[in-house]
Amino acid sequence: MKRTISQSQEPRTTQSRRGSIFPIFLISLILVAATAAVLVRTTLTQRSLVRTEELRLQADWLVHSAAARAAAKLASDPAYAGETWPVLAEELGQQHGASVEIAVSTIDANPTRRDLSPKSNRQVDITVNYPPEGNPRVRLSRQVFVKVSGE
Repeated sequence: MKRTISQSQEPRTTQSRRGSIFPIFLISLILVAATAAVLVRTTLTQRSLVRTEELRLQADWLVHSAAARAAAKLASDPAYAGETWPVLAEELGQQHGASVEIAVSTIDANPTRRDLSPKSNRQVDITVNYPPEGNPRVRLSRQVFVKVSGE
């Protein structure tokens, strides 16, 4: 007696295998896409953080430059009251310029800071906007004391 396999049983097995592979493939594809999306988002976030840190560091250097500028101006002219110093992008070697505000004022007598004499010291308030307008922008403010000679 010869057994014959009917043709109707074979396609069902093949169809069943194809049907079980498709969900596995689809789940794998979804996992790969989700992983790629997370990697892209992480990269963009890191890029934004690096750019913000770059702006902050440049603003910090501008604060130091403004303090040196104010000290030099006060050394040559004790009546120097400050200025708004526009820094061009070409001077910075960057895409954007900066705006630096320097305000000089006298110091009131302070019993806790005897090293700061009202006659020979000035308070210099510095505010840096880098870049001056737009977004993202860093605004950095510092207060320094400068000794004035010749008074």
